[in-house]
Amino acid sequence: MKKLFLGIVGLLVVVVLGAYLLLFTSFGNNILKPVVESKIEKALGFDVNVSTFRLRPSSVKLVVLKGKDKFVDVDGTFSIFAKSFDVDYEVNIPQLSWFSKLARKQLSGYFRTQGKVKGRLDEFAVTGKAFTAGGFADYSLKVVGRHPGSLVLNAKDLDLAQLLSMAGKPAYVKGKLFVKADFDSVDLNNMKGTVSVYTKDGATVPQVLEKEFGFKDALVSFKLDSKTVVENSVAHVVAKLSSSVADFDLFDTEVQIKKATALGKYVLNIPDLDKLYFATGNHMRGSLKITGDFKKDKHLVVNAHSDTMDGKVDVRMVDDVVSGTLKGLRVVKVLETMMYPKFFDSKADADFKFNLTTKKGSLNAKLIDGHFLPTRFSLLIRTLAHFDITREVYKVSTLNSTISGDDIYSDLYMKSKLTEITGKKVYFNKKSKQVDANLVLSIKGRPLYVHVYGPVQKPRVEVDVKEFFKKKLEGEIKDRLKGVPSKKELFKNFLGH
Repeated sequence: MKKLFLGIVGLLVVVVLGAYLLLFTSFGNNILKPVVESKIEKALGFDVNVSTFRLRPSSVKLVVLKGKDKFVDVDGTFSIFAKSFDVDYEVNIPQLSWFSKLARKQLSGYFRTQGKVKGRLDEFAVTGKAFTAGGFADYSLKVVGRHPGSLVLNAKDLDLAQLLSMAGKPAYVKGKLFVKADFDSVDLNNMKGTVSVYTKDGATVPQVLEKEFGFKDALVSFKLDSKTVVENSVAHVVAKLSSSVADFDLFDTEVQIKKATALGKYVLNIPDLDKLYFATGNHMRGSLKITGDFKKDKHLVVNAHSDTMDGKVDVRMVDDVVSGTLKGLRVVKVLETMMYPKFFDSKADADFKFNLTTKKGSLNAKLIDGHFLPTRFSLLIRTLAHFDITREVYKVSTLNSTISGDDIYSDLYMKSKLTEITGKKVYFNKKSKQVDANLVLSIKGRPLYVHVYGPVQKPRVEVDVKEFFKKKLEGEIKDRLKGVPSKKELFKNFLGH
């Protein structure tokens, strides 16, 4: 029994001494260093060099290089028995592109942080400073019971363009971003705190917007100011984005953080539509106010409503499909807004559907109680056909369109008491604002062939009157021959005498 006891003690001594030699001596550290290096490489996905690995009974020192650059530097003390530690750290990433493979997207920019981890295993604090995107941040995180506790973060002067580039996105905007967060708990199960975000000197970058979207001279200044209050892992967000083009207000917005869902309401106010010329390529007049709501869960659903141009517009977007209805819009108001020639007026009802990904869609419209306005077109018809088309009322006209990219093809049908107008595959290009329409205008059954083409703001009109006058002449001959006996009747009369 004594020999067995001595054997066990001897074995424990050997194990302890072996562990000590392996863990806490230069000899053992040199054996462990390649193992540590391999573990770090596997976790990060790129090669590193552990230049220093020194573990002693109450201290640790670790230096990791990436090429010639110092990547990680850890230096501190600890107590195994008290389970406490006091460690200084520094992480330097001069090129975030090191992590592009791990993030599965192209990253750029830099990140550097330094600070201290101090406390016990069951409760410790991480405090430090971070430097990135041309700015810096102070942070303090407490961990209690191995769960994240409170967090205080104050980030200043972060460059918006650099932040976008860091995330692998084009630098659409520039300016400075400021973030202040104060959380009693960042535990996802019971998150509680506040976050304030605002910008200074914000502006779009015209060169990038032109390259990415084709927008020309799209210089828009803006300012963002938002506040979020989180309680029981539910965030309530209020935000205002003011710009030289429009104002956007977000309110009654609720975000379920654990479920990653959101719903809220918004108001978009555009005081001067002509300031959207860089995006629409079309000068416009007037203003527009849009109210709506949105929901994000498995799908993104956005609803928008506007009382405009004497009517109502309701739009609904589900992911990349936009659909909507237009009720009672005054056509002449639409033409005024778009700065197109005012050639026709009516009330318009329509429905449309458009896929933002495929750029394909359709529009079906009904024009109610319409009539032509005095224009060069109506004057031309009066001159050629001796007919005042502005007196005609078109009770219901239809316009059915298919949309493919910038190209719109439409079928038109209009009918009044004395006229009928048809057009097949009437062409309009949204980008070039060019129109090409072959129309048939029948006046009392006599056709005029009308070709409208060129820029929609000032199109050319050509009228083919041959068939019209041919039919007119035939009609006049028939009228004059009424009451005149035919050859057969003359022959009968002759025999009768």
